[in-house]
Amino acid sequence: MVATKIQGSVEQENFWEELTNGSSHLILQARAGTGKTFSCIEGAHRMLDKHPEFVMKMVAYNKSIATELQTKVPEQVEAQTMHSLGLHALRQHGYQTGSKMGKIGNNWKTRNILEEMGYKVGKGREFKKDVLAFVQIIEKVVSLAKNTMLMECYTQAEFEDMITHYGIHLNGKEEEVLRVLPRVLEKSKEFGPGVGVDFDDMIWLPIVLNVRIPKVDVLFVDEAQDLNRSRQLLAMKVARRLVLVGDDRQAIYGFTGADAESMRNMERELGDEPHGVKVMPLTVSRRCPKSHVDLAKDIVPDFKAMDDAKEGVIDTIAHGVLFDQVKKGDLIICRMNAPLMGVALRLLQAGLPVNIQGRDFQRGLISMIKKIAGKKTTVEELHLKVEQYLDRETARLLAQNRPTEIQVELLQDQVSCIQFLCEGQTTVEDVIDRIKSLFVDVETVGDIVLLSSVHRAKGLEAETVFILEPSKMPHPMAKLEWEKHQEMNIKYVAVTRSLNRLVMVG
Repeated sequence: MVATKIQGSVEQENFWEELTNGSSHLILQARAGTGKTFSCIEGAHRMLDKHPEFVMKMVAYNKSIATELQTKVPEQVEAQTMHSLGLHALRQHGYQTGSKMGKIGNNWKTRNILEEMGYKVGKGREFKKDVLAFVQIIEKVVSLAKNTMLMECYTQAEFEDMITHYGIHLNGKEEEVLRVLPRVLEKSKEFGPGVGVDFDDMIWLPIVLNVRIPKVDVLFVDEAQDLNRSRQLLAMKVARRLVLVGDDRQAIYGFTGADAESMRNMERELGDEPHGVKVMPLTVSRRCPKSHVDLAKDIVPDFKAMDDAKEGVIDTIAHGVLFDQVKKGDLIICRMNAPLMGVALRLLQAGLPVNIQGRDFQRGLISMIKKIAGKKTTVEELHLKVEQYLDRETARLLAQNRPTEIQVELLQDQVSCIQFLCEGQTTVEDVIDRIKSLFVDVETVGDIVLLSSVHRAKGLEAETVFILEPSKMPHPMAKLEWEKHQEMNIKYVAVTRSLNRLVMVG
């Protein structure tokens, strides 16, 4: 019995035709909800029908997505993360796990190197707060240098460009950071039994050590708009033919080290290779209602709704009305995190099951609390300490004479979150326990009310989505051109999360 051939849209059929019969690298510019994952899986099936001998892999953004993807792709296609791709290359190069220092994913690696160089934080009475502050700065800068491929022979101008672009706060330690950074990067390249490999190394080391990697015939890379420079280079090193899949208008992680122009830069670079590159569109959303697409088209003009898509609803309500309307299964999103905290606490008081998306943000809040307060600190004292911390850090940021307004706002956002979460608590440990219980990471909204920043809501959807403080998109504190562009991308991500009702909460 012959299997029924799947019939795709005109854009999908064009992509599959070029994928199976062409030879160039491909960039699939897939707008929100246009079926990019399905397009890649079906493309892989068609490729293997014609070339059963091909070795193909698909790279997903994180492990949970890769695990789910593996259940859907053809049996001979491996789905994995970019980190597992790089780690596999290192193992082929001879890397073996050994002692605790050689642990895979050892994110203490930079700190261990700094300790060998004399930067010992200490414990108990020997604890040195000023050394810890410097070590934390270096850890951030080393990670960013690996992600952006800033090499040890960088110029001071290149270093300052990186620091300015990503808003890193050196707290007056620029000369010392400049002196220490190349030594840490060189030490990080040491390779062998008992030497740790942290998450940045999994991608960075195969490139800087020029590890020989057997090439795959076709490598699909999802979320290509969020690739940093090291990921771009690893993908090109692994694949004979690259299929980059993403949406350049969903590039919203530039502040983390991602290349804000990843897809455009890759298009230019792949275009110089012998087979060249073709950019193909997926513009018709299978998820978004027509009225929501019309709203998003102000930002992304080529975005389209399906002919038979539902009209959808766009409402505006007062903030107080939110609590009468929200129900389990709804998604509440906001540009900043602090407004979500007050809403979460009020919903909990009303007896609704509530979670906040973002374990990474949870860790950041707990780290800030532990940095400025001891276990015996009262909640009243914690309020005062975070205010004092905010004043000190804001003064340092503004003294750097750089365009750091958005960084000041993010710092204020963290402090406001802590203050909200102190409500009704007695001790610092109570506050930390509340933070641990509230913050999760989920792939679907489920039978709860899920609250999320827009950044962490990317990939989520719900029948009803409430947007808090829509006037903060674009954020008025964004000053640099790339920041302003990403702010509009954030708005586009926000208005494309709903399957039916989109509610602006004023």
